[in-house]
Order: sequence, then structure tokens, then C-alpha cells
Amino acid sequence: TTMGFTPLEGLVMATRSGTVDPGLVLWLEEHEHLSPHEVATALEQRSGLTALAGTGDMREILRRAGDGDGDLHLPRMSRRRVPRRESPGRNPGPNAAE
Repeated sequence: TTMGFTPLEGLVMATRSGTVDPGLVLWLEEHEHLSPHEVATALEQRSGLTALAGTGDMREILRRAGDGDGDLHLPRMSRRRVPRRESPGRNPGPNAAE
């Protein structure tokens, strides 16, 4: 595995955001009036799968996905293994995997 300056670099984890646009940090501080500590706490402890699915437990997420839980908003892998975001009720596009 590799890591950037912090463990936030890379893929979405259970509670960590993964790589985000650096402008997001500035926007959160300016428009949402979050302190640097609040932004760090959000990105390190309240993001990732927990924010996307309400849990960081992949067993629970996979069970809910198998049950057709429409509240899940998770990245889905296409046949070419390129991640794309899929939201229920939205047309994912003509080139989306079945």
C-alpha cells in the first residue's frame, strides 16, 4: 500500500474520505464556517463508507446492497473496473454496466 502525507490520501475507507479536491477544505472553512479541526475530524472520522452508507462495515453494506436497499449511494465497478458513482432513481448513462 501507499500513503500520501496523511492516511486520507487514496480510496474511500470506512470512516476516512479518501482523496478529495483541496478546494473542498477551503470551501468548508469559508462557507460552512468550520475550523480546521472540524474539517479534519469530518474527513478522518465522519466520512467514507460511514457517510455514504451509514456504516463502515462492508458486510452490512453488501447485505443491504443484495437486498436492494435504495438508500445506498456507493461507487459501483463497471466491467472495465472503472469506478463510477451510481444513485438510485438516476439514469447512469448509456455506457453503464448492467
